[in-house]
Amino acid sequence: MRMVSFRNVLNLRAFDPSEWAAIGLVVLFALILRISRRHYRWLAEILPLNSESVPTDPIDCMVVIPARNEQETIAKAVSSLPPDTVIVVDDFSQDATAEKARKAGAGVLPAPKLPDGVLGKAHACIAGAKLLTSRWILFADADTRYEPGFLESAVAVAESSKLDFLSIYLRPEYRTLYESALSPFAVMLYFFGVDPRSDSVGAFNGQCVLVRRDPYEFVGGHRVLLTSLCDDVKMAELAQRHRMKFAVVRAPQLGQVRIRPRDFERNAFRFTLGLR
Repeated sequence: MRMVSFRNVLNLRAFDPSEWAAIGLVVLFALILRISRRHYRWLAEILPLNSESVPTDPIDCMVVIPARNEQETIAKAVSSLPPDTVIVVDDFSQDATAEKARKAGAGVLPAPKLPDGVLGKAHACIAGAKLLTSRWILFADADTRYEPGFLESAVAVAESSKLDFLSIYLRPEYRTLYESALSPFAVMLYFFGVDPRSDSVGAFNGQCVLVRRDPYEFVGGHRVLLTSLCDDVKMAELAQRHRMKFAVVRAPQLGQVRIRPRDFERNAFRFTLGLR
């Protein structure tokens, strides 16, 4: 009687090396996705305040938005925040960023001349913060925008938890087909490389950061971040070193941030840290 092999019974054939490589990539991708989602969901979520919790008095918080060539996004960022709370620091834009920010209701400050070896964003943040005396300062990227009540909710969480620094992850937004294809992968790599439960410093993200002004000035503010490529992580390290209280949260219901392919390099760097 003719013997039938197990492979013939299952009607399978041997895979060549390229097929095994493809299978391995699919498995790796699924693993990275699973870990990334788990890391993201470990972040506590800020929810909108209910009507009874909304403060009746204006909150003591101002917003600094450093912006360079952000004419497509700056007006939405400014107009989504409470009136008369936003200072846009125009970091030598070559487009209509300053004009659109003014029309949206922001005060606009030209950034000072950039010294050699200094990064523009931190330098612009210094210029904006110098003008403020508010108890709280929100440093926000120009490609963010917020739902009504965001600022009140963020300050309420920081006050109730007695925080000095609060990093807030907003809901990712993709506007073009190219961004929709590539940017989610960049976000996935970012959260694969960052575990908020074991590394809150590494998870600290500078796209939307609320700081209490006095502790912020005590650690040196953005002056000590002028040459740091990961200025947000450096800020968290300083807070930790001085035993100040900081936290990282998510607020998908309260704001959005545009994720662009240009963010891929930074997120890939976080991915490599996660492999160590």
